Amino acid sequence: MRAQDLSINFSALGKNKMCMDYSSHIVGMTRSALETLFRTARATPEDKLTWKPNPDVRSILEVLQDAAQRSLMFAAVMKGEARLFTTEMFPVMAQERAQWTSLEQCEAKAREGLEAFYEVLLATDDFDSVLTMPFGGHQLSKANFSLMPLQSLTYMNGQVNYIQTLYGDYDRH
Repeated sequence: MRAQDLSINFSALGKNKMCMDYSSHIVGMTRSALETLFRTARATPEDKLTWKPNPDVRSILEVLQDAAQRSLMFAAVMKGEARLFTTEMFPVMAQERAQWTSLEQCEAKAREGLEAFYEVLLATDDFDSVLTMPFGGHQLSKANFSLMPLQSLTYMNGQVNYIQTLYGDYDRH
């Protein structure tokens, strides 16, 4: 069974109350994931934010830059306004991310993007409609896509935790 086949049938559940409960729940879990990611990252010593165990992998700061940039895209995707990514866009996106040189800048951008996403999500009442993803062109229901920021932030928190263990930090943050 494909992930997009696991959508909740909101039209059969009494839309208004169910959509608001679902939206509020997703917003709460996503806010918690964002707090966890940046709490974990703030435990990183300043000299380790850009540290890499290998030149071909990402630093904690690069993970946070990616989290911020993705967060800025979620509202556009949810509104169906995101355009498909092309390889020509990647250098431009890398330049944008590189401008955010501190944990605080990344956090501010992530919060900005997610607040826009929350606003769209809380106003959504058609979770059964389908969105085309800008990364790959596959389709997901709005219900399934609404979980993407949560999934992304949780994954990135795991990356930060792993990088911390590589420089010897095994504490829970």
